[in-house]
Amino acid sequence: MKQKTISKAEWDWQAGRRIVADLNQWKNEYGYMEEPVIRPDGEGAAAIVRTDEAEYSIVSETGLWEGRWDKIWKLNYGADQRLSALVAEMGTWSMAVDDETWEESFDFLWTPLKSSDGSHIAASVQQGRQYAAVLNGVIWEKTFFAINDLAMAPSGDKLAAVVQTVALQEGDIEKFQSGCFTVAVNGESWHQNFVNLWDVRFSADGQHVAAAARSSLYDYTVVVDGKSWNQRFDGLWEPLFLKDGRVAVPGRSAGKWQLVVNGAPLWSQAFTQLWQLVEDPVSGRVAGVCAPEFGKWTMVDNGRVWGLRFGDMVMDPVFSPDGRRLACTGKSGHAWTLACDDKAWDHRFEQIWTPVFSPDSAHVGCRVRDKGRYAVYVNGKAMVSDLDFACDPVFSPDGKLVLIRGVGGEGGAGKVFREVLEIG
Repeated sequence: MKQKTISKAEWDWQAGRRIVADLNQWKNEYGYMEEPVIRPDGEGAAAIVRTDEAEYSIVSETGLWEGRWDKIWKLNYGADQRLSALVAEMGTWSMAVDDETWEESFDFLWTPLKSSDGSHIAASVQQGRQYAAVLNGVIWEKTFFAINDLAMAPSGDKLAAVVQTVALQEGDIEKFQSGCFTVAVNGESWHQNFVNLWDVRFSADGQHVAAAARSSLYDYTVVVDGKSWNQRFDGLWEPLFLKDGRVAVPGRSAGKWQLVVNGAPLWSQAFTQLWQLVEDPVSGRVAGVCAPEFGKWTMVDNGRVWGLRFGDMVMDPVFSPDGRRLACTGKSGHAWTLACDDKAWDHRFEQIWTPVFSPDSAHVGCRVRDKGRYAVYVNGKAMVSDLDFACDPVFSPDGKLVLIRGVGGEGGAGKVFREVLEIG
C-alpha cells in the first residue's frame, strides 16, 4: 500500500530524546537478530529476526510481521517511512513492503532501488535464466541474457540498466570484442552494442540516459540515448548530466585526466586523477575530486584547485543547497576527517560518512566511527558521542535543529533513540 511521504516540516522537532525501540528485548525474545535499521524520521526501528529454525521475519516498534520467509535481505526504509526487504520462500524471491509481498515472485532479485519519495521500488531480476528489471512488482516485458548497473529516474517511474543482448559462449573472444552489451530503458534496448558499459545515469527530468562505454578493448566513449560521442578516451569515470542538459565526464587521454563536457575539455587543467563530479545546484558549476600530482588528493571547484591536500584519498564531494559551499571527506594515513571550503576539521576518525548540509547551508555534519564507537558531528563539534551505532544527521527545515538517530548512549546499550538538539 502506497503511503504519503511526510515532509520534514511535519516531523516532531521538539527538543529532547526519546527511546523508540529496545533491541535487548528483541534479542531476548528471538535469539538471532541482524543489524537494525532506523526510520528516516527516527520514530521507529526494525530488524530481521529468526522466528523458528530456518524461518525469519521482521520486527519493528509496532510488532512482529506476519510474514515468514526462508531468507530476508536488504531491509531498509524509504522516505515515505515504508519498510521493505527482499524475501525468499521455497527458492523464489519477491519484495515485501510493510508486511505485504508483491504478487509476482522470481528466481532471484537484487540491487533494490527506491525513488527519492519512497513511492517506487525496483530491483534487478532473474527469471527462467533470463534477466530484466522489475518496478513496483511489474517485470519488463523483454528479457536479456544478463543485466547489471540498474538505475532509476529521479521521478521513480523509469529504469535503465546495462543488458546483454547477444548470447556469449565461454571463450568466444571474437564475439565479445564485437560487442554484446547495450543499455535498456524500461526494457527497450539501444540499437548499438558495445564491449561493455557502466555508470548508467538519468538526466534530472528522466528524459535522457547516459553511460560510459568501451567501444573496443582500448577505446572509451560516452553514449547518450544510444548515440556515441565522436571522441575516444583511454579511460572514463561516471558521467554527470548538468542542469543545462549537457553531459560532463572525467576523461583520460595521454596519461592525464580532464573534465570533458559534450566531448570537449571544459577546464584547461589536466590532472593525475579526476573523478566523482558534482554540480552546484544553483549556478551549475562543476567540482570534483582530483589529484594534481601523484599521491596528493584534494578538490577542484570550477577549475580552481583547493590548497588542502590529503595523502591517501578524498571522497564524497557535496555542494551546499545554496551552491556556495563545498564539502568532502579526506584520508591521510589511517585517519579520516571532513573538509569544507578548503579547510579540514581538527578531529580525525577511523571512519567517516558523506557530509550533510543544513537546508540553509549554514551547517555541515556527518556521522563518524572511532575506536568502535559512533558519534555525530556538526561544524567540527560532537553533538552526540560514544554510541553503539549512529545514522546520518538530519537538519530541520530552518537549519536551527538537528535530528540524531542512534543506538546506545545515555539511554543505555541496545536502546534505539531519536534526539533533537539545537545547533549552538
